[in-house]
Amino acid sequence: ADPAHSAAFLGSPSPFFSATGAFTGLVTSPRPDGRIRLGIHDGTHGDDVYNRSGTGQTRRGAADPGSRVDYDVSLQNDALVADRLLVRGAGSVRGFTVRYLDPAGVDVTNQVTAGTYRTPDLAPYRARTLRVAVTVRAGTGPGASLAGTLTVRSVTDPSRTDTVRFITRRR
Repeated sequence: ADPAHSAAFLGSPSPFFSATGAFTGLVTSPRPDGRIRLGIHDGTHGDDVYNRSGTGQTRRGAADPGSRVDYDVSLQNDALVADRLLVRGAGSVRGFTVRYLDPAGVDVTNQVTAGTYRTPDLAPYRARTLRVAVTVRAGTGPGASLAGTLTVRSVTDPSRTDTVRFITRRR
């Protein structure tokens, strides 16, 4: 095509497309999405909810002393480009033991509580699951509870985060 006449035919350049035709408006915006569920029969809560408080992304469980509650947290990359996610979660407190297990069942509690656990590269809209296992310790008094959070942060842009909450009480 004659470059002098191309602009008249194609119109003015769009700020949303690059010279290669790739969409650029959202591609560079990391978007971690934490979603949480309680047990295998519970629906996932927090899909496409992005906040730092866990509002709309909270699950509550209860257990007898010596028993545990399992929460499954999906760490999803909702961006249009690959990203790794950095995860930080609440640790154990008096009366409650909190453990984090990766998909292979490996205990990654030390990395998660230190904020150094990273997912592998996640393609757009791919996820990795972490299990949060909260055990109510023997001797924990009636009515005791633990309110914990798990925050997912983009490695590409650490200002982009999402938080889920889990609340466990002693039965």
